[in-house]
Amino acid sequence: MEEIALNENSTVIDVRTEREFRDGHLKNALNIPYGEISNKINDHVTNKNKEIILYCRSARRSNIAKKILDNIGYTNVINAGSYKKLKAQERDYQNN
Repeated sequence: MEEIALNENSTVIDVRTEREFRDGHLKNALNIPYGEISNKINDHVTNKNKEIILYCRSARRSNIAKKILDNIGYTNVINAGSYKKLKAQERDYQNN
């Protein structure tokens, strides 16, 4: 997977469980577990063209969430992959 540019124009969503989220997450990420995404996404993102970046532990759950969002009309959804990889990118970005 490519390196993802996390910026203030994107909505970053951690689709892991609440417990996993509490144990660590990306700065400014929302927590919407993948099984709840279709019911809760509209509470956070009403513009279906806004960039949404999803991640989880291994990319499996974020891939499922991406398919759900694609199916309900969101047009700019990115499966960014694993939390560990993104957290390392976040640290590298902050250190530069």
